[in-house]
Amino acid sequence: MPDSAAAAAKTPRVRFAPSLTGYLHVVEARTSLFNWLFARRIMQHAQDVLATNSFEPHALEQALREAAAALGIKTGRMFQPIRVVVCGRKNAPPPFETTAVLGRELCLVRIRQAEASLQSLASAPTLS
Repeated sequence: MPDSAAAAAKTPRVRFAPSLTGYLHVVEARTSLFNWLFARRIMQHAQDVLATNSFEPHALEQALREAAAALGIKTGRMFQPIRVVVCGRKNAPPPFETTAVLGRELCLVRIRQAEASLQSLASAPTLS
């Protein structure tokens, strides 16, 4: 197996299709757990990057690309969750320019709110 294929096999996939029966299947529960863990990890890295780096678009882009490489993921998988958290939309300008315009404090507040939402999902009561 080529190195890129081996790396791709280790990279988590975070797609989640609904069940055809309407009931949550154990595989879907596992996928949702992986999605939660993956999103939480990305938000933690994004918060570290945004808290410690210059807020110039070029510097943010470089730092976020390095963070994605450190996580072993493609840049799009790093940038999309940040874009959604910061802008509130899937389709928005690149996260570097958006974060530079919005400013460090507002971006960090939004990321902390997203982390709190992820945490509340972890502690939510389950349906029996």
